[in-house]
Order: sequence, then structure tokens, then C-alpha cells
Amino acid sequence: MVTDTQYDQRRELVDADVLRAEAVEILARYDRPEDFWRDYIRVREADPTVPAELRMLNVPAFERFLRFHIAGHCSEVARQQRFNRLFSEAQEVFVSRDRSGYVLGHLKPLVAGPGPANEKV
Repeated sequence: MVTDTQYDQRRELVDADVLRAEAVEILARYDRPEDFWRDYIRVREADPTVPAELRMLNVPAFERFLRFHIAGHCSEVARQQRFNRLFSEAQEVFVSRDRSGYVLGHLKPLVAGPGPANEKV
């Protein structure tokens, strides 16, 4: 039982390391966060599981990340968890690249909606 728990913990650490490496590899192919997020949402919404779907998306930066999805190694839940973890990894990298500008740039549009505090006098 203890051995099983230790194995599961080591496996999770390895999986996290692999995903971190995949995220860094993907992000290295993008000059701007906006370009990454554009492709990320396309890939996430399509959630390709066969080679033809991946080819139609034409997102070379994501091909290695999606190989487990295409090969059928991931259930739908596992694919969504991988996408969520990629989202978190990307956010962390983008924040570290531009500590003030990235965070504030993404928060301002969220709070700039209509309302008394945002109306011009």
C-alpha cells in the first residue's frame, strides 16, 4: 500500500515535469502571449483525438503535446486535465516574463465592463 502511494506520487511528479517541459517547448514557439492563447483556445475547443483533426487545426507548436491525445492514451477527463495544467503553466510563464504588464493587461478588460465605477463623468 505504501509502495503504491509512493509510486503514484512519483508518477504525478514525472507527469508534471513532462507537462512543464511540453509547455516550455510550446511557448518557445510564440513571440506574444496573445498568439499562444489564440491557438490554445482553438486546440482546446477542437480537442483533436485523431491525426486528421490535428492536421486540420494546423498548429505545429501543439503537435507533441497532443500526441498522447491522438494516440488514445488519455481519456476525455485526462485530456481536459492536461489542457488545464497547460493553461496554468502558460500563465505562470507569461507572468514571469512580464510581471506587471501581463497580469494588469489581462485584469483590466475583466473589470472595465459597464457600471457606475467605470462610467465617465
